[in-house]
Amino acid sequence: MKTQMRVQKILMLVSLVVSALVFVYALFFMTGGLADVYRYIDTVDGKDYIHCAKFVSTSQSFVSTLVAFGIVMIVLVAAMYLMACNSRRKYYITNYIAIGLFVVFALVVAIYLVVMVATVMDLYQNDILWKSGEGIKIIRTVEKFDESGKVIGYESVSVAANYADQAQYFPDYVLNPNQTYNFIVGFVMFVIVLADAVCVTLCTVWKFLLIKGENKLLAEGVAATGNAAQEVAPVEEPSEVVIEATSDEKPVKEEK
Repeated sequence: MKTQMRVQKILMLVSLVVSALVFVYALFFMTGGLADVYRYIDTVDGKDYIHCAKFVSTSQSFVSTLVAFGIVMIVLVAAMYLMACNSRRKYYITNYIAIGLFVVFALVVAIYLVVMVATVMDLYQNDILWKSGEGIKIIRTVEKFDESGKVIGYESVSVAANYADQAQYFPDYVLNPNQTYNFIVGFVMFVIVLADAVCVTLCTVWKFLLIKGENKLLAEGVAATGNAAQEVAPVEEPSEVVIEATSDEKPVKEEK
């Protein structure tokens, strides 16, 4: 039982850390190269030239939901601490309810996490127009110079097929279809959340079996003690013999 109690204390702390990681991951999901995608919506004539609007709206919904999920997970872990699930030797119905709610919700978060990360990753890599020639030609009006560097007029040139291709013309455009570490971290988070839920479940089953075994041993001990008391042979009491005096003779005095 002591070993199980040490494990349950560690798992409660791990669950708190995992819940916090879900919240932090949600806040930092749209960073790095993914954050740059926001800059290319409606940048020219109100048109989405690289088809990134769907990616942005889906990722925003994903992040908002995951932030809420992270907060709920933290609250559920706090409830387990409130019910002393980390230190109580014997669990009661409230302990099992608190742990059950956390495990079920953690499984929901894990499934939602892996599905949405895969969805957003697919939109980023396949829905956005990365290669030249796949999108609408972007025409820019540029100045035309003479040999002395004087502006002599303007001309329209096709600089790229879409905004993703303009990195070769404008260094500020840094979109990269291979920027996937955010998604890789998401898949790692899925494994961590799932493993935590499974470990908490197994530890709770372990606790239940130990308590059940202890109760069984106590019941058997009480029964054995009762049977032993009943098997002790009773001590026979000696029978009383009543001697009644039937003679009316008086004692004869000795004559001197």
